[in-house]
Amino acid sequence: MDLNVRDVPPDVHALLRERAAAAGQSLRAHVIEVLTQSVRRPSVAEWRAQLADLPPVRSSLDSAELVRLGRRDGDPDSPPDGDPSSGPTGG
Repeated sequence: MDLNVRDVPPDVHALLRERAAAAGQSLRAHVIEVLTQSVRRPSVAEWRAQLADLPPVRSSLDSAELVRLGRRDGDPDSPPDGDPSSGPTGG
């Protein structure tokens, strides 16, 4: 399928050309990649609808504890519990 796009702002065209070159792609291939990535990502309305269909999450922990656990398990640079000065921005 062919698609012609007119009146692309010069700065947008220049950025597309630069990014295509940096990725070793033709402008055509890069634009197709950008469009494909964009339309495959759900819109905010679609994302909200998907979230609304999920069952509620139940936990005996409060939100602060969940955040603390998530940081501990997922971030190697997060400080140990109870010592905020030992992190990368502390002390």
